[in-house]
Amino acid sequence: MRRQYDAPEWVTFAVDGSSQEFAAPDTSRAVQQRWRNFLDRRLEVAGAEGRACLYGCIADDVEVAAGRSAFEVALGVFPYETLPELNHELRGYSWITVCSPGVARQLGGQGGVESTGAFSAVKPLPGGGLLLQATGDMRAYGSERVRAVYEAPRPVLPAGEALSCITHQNIRLVFDG
Repeated sequence: MRRQYDAPEWVTFAVDGSSQEFAAPDTSRAVQQRWRNFLDRRLEVAGAEGRACLYGCIADDVEVAAGRSAFEVALGVFPYETLPELNHELRGYSWITVCSPGVARQLGGQGGVESTGAFSAVKPLPGGGLLLQATGDMRAYGSERVRAVYEAPRPVLPAGEALSCITHQNIRLVFDG
């Protein structure tokens, strides 16, 4: 848990685990479910306290040390630049992405997001946000699904050009010129 130096009203929370656990056939399902349950509990607690989660994700390509999404890393931006924009922009997209009430409205709410067909599950959250899950199993989150998950929230992703040295290394991001 960390407060942002330049924006002390923002609290960010990150946890780290081994990506290998997500891919290992004998542990993958259980590990994925454990992380999903953890996120669900955090969202329930926030909702019960009258707080909305404005962004969240479960991914295997996040820069935990700096608290940046893979998309932020690829664009060369930092949380102090993206946090103030969370009511109308996403910090990125992942296997599981939580979006703010404002972003959810811009995307047409639950029905609008479901109509894209990009997600296997779209769950409404207290306060109006949405939890978007690309596939039931992270191992099925390959290039075709990544493209669909990129296209669905594209209007609310930060503008910018990707740093080519980063994007070539990350297979879970899509950038079109």
